[in-house]
Amino acid sequence: MKQLNLFILATGLLLVSQQAMAYKQLGLMAGLNWASIESDNDVSGYTGTSAESAPGFGAFLSLPIKDSGMWGLEIGITYAPKSFELDASGDKIEHDNLTEYFMIRYRQQPDSPFNFGVGLYVSQAMGDATVTDGTSGAETETSLGNLSGFGTEGISEEDYGAIASMQVIGNLTESMGVLIDIRYVYGLRDINEDKTSGFELASRQIQGFAGLSFKFD
Repeated sequence: MKQLNLFILATGLLLVSQQAMAYKQLGLMAGLNWASIESDNDVSGYTGTSAESAPGFGAFLSLPIKDSGMWGLEIGITYAPKSFELDASGDKIEHDNLTEYFMIRYRQQPDSPFNFGVGLYVSQAMGDATVTDGTSGAETETSLGNLSGFGTEGISEEDYGAIASMQVIGNLTESMGVLIDIRYVYGLRDINEDKTSGFELASRQIQGFAGLSFKFD
């Protein structure tokens, strides 16, 4: 939670520093999130996890850093469930996740509908995880730290890493357009809280969002 609070503080300071540069674009998106967990060792229940899709909702705020429009700085918040299934047991695990990120975007021409972005993120699990038994289908609510399939200490509620994005914007009017955003989220933190196990876990996500883009002067 400390990392998330620091990130929110940094976001607020950046917004204050950009008061003279009113934001140029605001996007509202909804879509799907495919999540998985990777391990550095071949441990039953951790490697080869199959990804399950879950609906996710996000929004982003884009601030320009060059008048040419070729470069842009984006600050965003994404709220998307992370859902995955353990091969060993068939148990499905799902939990809500709040992510904040900074991203730099680039387009070859100021009026190009395509742009590419890279950046960093921090995330925080929201509430308990829902575990669906792979055999009986029964559902239970538990904290991520108590997940029996991930050792005695479970997995971390906090994460951070890198994010890459490919985005397409099609204009409908001078002030509104259609937005499609495909993202890859690469976790850099070892989210395995059971440090006695001797192996690491990392989060991976593929996100597909579509929505509306609003332009402002």
